Amino acid sequence: LELVAGALDAKAQVMSVGAVCRPDYLKQRRGRNHEFLYETLKLNPALWKRVQNAQLVGDEVRVTGNYSYDSSTIGGAGWMLVGDAFAFLDPVFSSGVYLATSGAEQTAVIVDAVLNDPSRETHMQQRLEKRLRKGMRSFAFFIYRFNSPVMRNLFQHPRNTWKVEQGVISMLAGDLFDSRPVWWRLQLFRVIYYISALLNLRGWYAEHCYRLAQAKTNFSSGTTPVDHA
Repeated sequence: LELVAGALDAKAQVMSVGAVCRPDYLKQRRGRNHEFLYETLKLNPALWKRVQNAQLVGDEVRVTGNYSYDSSTIGGAGWMLVGDAFAFLDPVFSSGVYLATSGAEQTAVIVDAVLNDPSRETHMQQRLEKRLRKGMRSFAFFIYRFNSPVMRNLFQHPRNTWKVEQGVISMLAGDLFDSRPVWWRLQLFRVIYYISALLNLRGWYAEHCYRLAQAKTNFSSGTTPVDHA
């Protein structure tokens, strides 16, 4: 089993707790959702020690699948999609917040410009869409490989040679649009990743095939309002 379990302080005395799991693991759940969550959290002893005496608020645990999505276009004549209306990446990292706010800021610039010169609308929309999709691809590279043996090994043994580690941290903080040094460091990290994959080709290939199979798994047992009935 590979999972990411964590707790997020929401306010005094209340904490948001959850786990990100592989689809095949979620399909194993039996009984009530809160019982399955407790058994999952126990797999992380440090986290379970912190929450084992906590009381569930509202007696409700929600389950959902991968809800990443994107629109085929960011806008058209007289309209634009802003923030999560355009695209959303599964929140392994908090960088999506920056993508949404940055996109909203740039959209405001476009609206102001188009009100003065409508002929610029299509070009400016296309330029912003290209910018946002490039940013999402940078995040997606890490998200899709987050639990892979190669990525995990690189994160567990960080090195700041040529400021590569610094570049990754900057990217996670949202600094990936306007800094050429950060962009080049991310490209160098990708080179390091693929070299590491070649050195552990068997392990990388096994995980790669497993990840592709998981991506094709249709999880349809979600309990949130946005899940299909």
